[in-house]
Amino acid sequence: MITVVGSEPERIIVDWMASWFDLLGAGELAEACEQLDLPAGDGRAWTPARLLAELEDHFGPGTGFHRLHPEGPKFTAASVATGIARASVTALNDGSGFIADHAVPLNGEFSDLSGLFDFRWSGPALLIALYDLHVL
Repeated sequence: MITVVGSEPERIIVDWMASWFDLLGAGELAEACEQLDLPAGDGRAWTPARLLAELEDHFGPGTGFHRLHPEGPKFTAASVATGIARASVTALNDGSGFIADHAVPLNGEFSDLSGLFDFRWSGPALLIALYDLHVL
């Protein structure tokens, strides 16, 4: 949950997503999962094992990414990743919150894998869901 103070929730959301990817890059997958208040789009909770399985599903053996990175996909902190940290935040028309996406940093650089997040108002705070991980 993020408590929003001030009038720039979009900036707060982008900063939160970057710090969430910093946790993943530090190997703190359990702590990152604990910061998610709501389940994924399919109704299941995120776990460290599920996050790693998603990486394997998208970038496992036989993929171009795996040929470039035979060690396999590894989360990298957003604060040290190279490339473009694509991030966007869109307010929902009904005022209930925001959807946002952020490029996932892998193996030292921002990848074409994106985290799609859902942020829903609950009083002055936003509840957070990682809706999905998908390749652009």
